[in-house]
Amino acid sequence: MLVAVHLLRVLTGDAPKVIAMHSRRAHLSDDERTRYESFLGGPILLEATDAALELDPALAEAPVAKADPELEAYFRALLARAAEALVPTSPVVDSLREALREAIARGAPTIDDAARALGIGARTLQRRLAASGTTFAAVLDETRKAQAERLLARPELSITEVAFLLGYFEQASFFRAFRRWHRSTPAAFRRALR
Repeated sequence: MLVAVHLLRVLTGDAPKVIAMHSRRAHLSDDERTRYESFLGGPILLEATDAALELDPALAEAPVAKADPELEAYFRALLARAAEALVPTSPVVDSLREALREAIARGAPTIDDAARALGIGARTLQRRLAASGTTFAAVLDETRKAQAERLLARPELSITEVAFLLGYFEQASFFRAFRRWHRSTPAAFRRALR
């Protein structure tokens, strides 16, 4: 976490406001605590369940002095996956995602295909998705995006193969979707993963 604070200082050109650093450690000597808190500019809270760095939310709006589009695409993907893991979903959304992961490689799945795979009617699926605050198109797009990230991490697959496995029969369609997801190309995203 100290490295993260140092990197933020380098990238923004300023010291980020640290609200607190949560540590799983049970004890720090007075000397250690003084040095850490001096470096951080904030308190250290011990015996935390998870180690965490609590920063001022205004940091998200700070300009990055040394921007790198490839690293941005990589870290945006990591943050998106982390955010997805934090957002609770409904059983129907989880079931739909699973059905879509299996159906995507066969082409562009329709809501009728997905409903049939789940053993319900298309209209019932639409109502349940609406009750969960989403739509079929949104879940399909999220599922393709997550699959694209996983497949691009496999260097043995060409970008053309990744596009095909995602149900895109034209590589240009995959590139447009990927740019919308990451504001980057699949090749740049893959390079950033390495």
